[in-house]
Amino acid sequence: MHQEPETVQIATLLTVIGAEARKVFSTFTFGEGNSDKIQPVLESFAAYCQPLKSVPFERYRFYYDHYRTVLRQLADRCEFETITADQILQDKLVFGIQDSKVRERLLREKNLSLQKTDEICRAHETTIFSRAVDGNRHH
Repeated sequence: MHQEPETVQIATLLTVIGAEARKVFSTFTFGEGNSDKIQPVLESFAAYCQPLKSVPFERYRFYYDHYRTVLRQLADRCEFETITADQILQDKLVFGIQDSKVRERLLREKNLSLQKTDEICRAHETTIFSRAVDGNRHH
């Protein structure tokens, strides 16, 4: 095909490339004398088909891919494939604790269970309640 005249190469390309691509071709503009040259036609299709470079988009893809990889690595250690209803409840309690010291105490526990979570949270609530009652007695 490379030995054929360029006009034949262009005609062959437009025949095999399909109707949609021919519509796109009809929108191309070429410099004088370039409409019957194969290289400007190929360059025009390449420019049309290749997305414009968007630095923010490329950064987004970079950070997203990195973030997803890190999440996958973290998820692999979380044993999600065997999680139980009690563990989900325990997680919700730990994540929902407003007091950072109590949450830190829970997260330091080596083998935290739902029962142990309840004990720690109830002890904390009892302490707060006792302080409030004692404080009201002194006034």
